[in-house]
Amino acid sequence: MKNSYAIYYYSGTGNTKLIAEMLAESFMSNDIEINLVDIEDVLVGRAELEVAYNVIGIGHPVISFRAPKVVRKFIKLMPASAGKKIFLFKTAGDPSKINNAASIQLIEHLTEKGYHVFYDSLIAMPSNFFISYRPSLIKQLLNRAEQRVAEIAQDIINMKSKQLVVKPWLKALTQKIHFYEEKYGAPTFGKGFQISEACNLCGLCVEKCPAQNITVESGQLDFEDRCEMCMRCLYNCPQRAISNRYKFVVLKDGYSINEIKRIRHDDQISGDYVTSKTRGYFKHFGKYLGID
Repeated sequence: MKNSYAIYYYSGTGNTKLIAEMLAESFMSNDIEINLVDIEDVLVGRAELEVAYNVIGIGHPVISFRAPKVVRKFIKLMPASAGKKIFLFKTAGDPSKINNAASIQLIEHLTEKGYHVFYDSLIAMPSNFFISYRPSLIKQLLNRAEQRVAEIAQDIINMKSKQLVVKPWLKALTQKIHFYEEKYGAPTFGKGFQISEACNLCGLCVEKCPAQNITVESGQLDFEDRCEMCMRCLYNCPQRAISNRYKFVVLKDGYSINEIKRIRHDDQISGDYVTSKTRGYFKHFGKYLGID
């Protein structure tokens, strides 16, 4: 009988979904049956939460140094287990160790339910916050992501255990930052959305918001204080009618996973932005990218 794996993922603007799809392809190439499920579909009843697999993977983006509420809600729905094996993967716009702690809360909750989280990993992807990465850096990160996915898939198949190193002080620091961001930062950002006359009330943002933070009131969009800063409404609006008063957080030219995919397969774009001579902010990417 074939081994069967499930990958449950949550993705705000597409990065984590892309990695989940790449992992699924890698597993299938090793003759493993895969069920790829969007966590949001489970939460709204469009998909079943099944745990009768040999191994279960859970993927999420890092938002304010932790897993989003959507993923934590999903974990609460999972039934108790007697040692079912779980692997985690997370995506972030920076490979820094400060993001290693993002899954700690999930690991604790899953362990309490009886699951065995034997593998935790971080994959750096193009940023959709603050800094817009150049195509050559995007290509470089995607090339490395392909390598990391292949490595992770083989580790999972071989049941190799791996846990990211998280120092106590780093766990405490990121936990404190996340607490204040989730309590004050995200709600404030959510109330900062602005709508231009280009809005035609198509309802896409209302339908796709994972936090149900957007409604239509008296013929206008209304944003509440439940925002989780996934950035989906900002970047996916077909009319580009949504902006935010906190402009420094938002990429000026937006973020499109389709453009990311195009860059991935564009042979004319070199993936050599970070080199051994790189200085400044991106210097610390070198170790993750395998550059001395």
